[in-house]
Amino acid sequence: MAPGSLIIRLWCHLPQRVRLVFWRMMCWIGRRLYGTKDLRSQKLPLGLWCKFPSEGARETATMRFVSSRTSIPMPTVVDFVPGNELTGSGEDYLILTTISGTHPRLSECTQSQRDSLGKQIRACVDQLRAIPAPGPEICTFGGGSYNNLRLGWNPAGPFADLDAFNAHLLSLVPPRIRGNPTVTTALAKRHRIVFSHNDLLPRNILVDSQCQLVGILDWEMAGWFPEYWEYTAALGLSVSQPWIEMLKGVFGEYELERQAESILSMNVTHI
Repeated sequence: MAPGSLIIRLWCHLPQRVRLVFWRMMCWIGRRLYGTKDLRSQKLPLGLWCKFPSEGARETATMRFVSSRTSIPMPTVVDFVPGNELTGSGEDYLILTTISGTHPRLSECTQSQRDSLGKQIRACVDQLRAIPAPGPEICTFGGGSYNNLRLGWNPAGPFADLDAFNAHLLSLVPPRIRGNPTVTTALAKRHRIVFSHNDLLPRNILVDSQCQLVGILDWEMAGWFPEYWEYTAALGLSVSQPWIEMLKGVFGEYELERQAESILSMNVTHI
């Protein structure tokens, strides 16, 4: 065991109240040293970062699960203090190591750099897909529901299998859309259920000065989804054209599914 891992294990055996007081003090220091960019996270001293996630326990478990089974670059979980009577507000404290990098701005990258980044992202996706699925269920890690802003705002799932998941997607749109040839053809495919990050947008990708991948962030929505879901989720609602073109280059086999989801998202009536 690496010395750093041993220290983390020993630290996490301390009472939650002691750790909470320490991390609150570190957040106070961080706000004064670095300012506050958003209300959901805070840069800390010692190369650490504190997140206040809505699903902290799930994200913590997911990150530990993925890091133990892949070589995907991602922050290391240092500590997690769940929101309860200790925090006073129900706010989770997830403490992570920081990764030096910036979010990709593909308009400033060469075509060669874009192609390389796309291949690196696909390699990470392939690592996730190599993790054996525990069953046919479609859900976030640990069997939870998920939020899909592309097809409504409410949490959905978990689903028993692909058929139940597809039935849910069709239930969101009027009957006339359910018979659309693109939709019916796409959903008729027997897609594999694979482990997916489920939010591979630019805001969750870190790159170096050469636009090469150095980290993937925000794992709280990861779980078991149809194999095309990673691609359609990564297109998001407001990504740049260079990002779309890069993803098409590495996930082109799911273009029909992308078109089907676009039709569904434009006609959602039940949310």
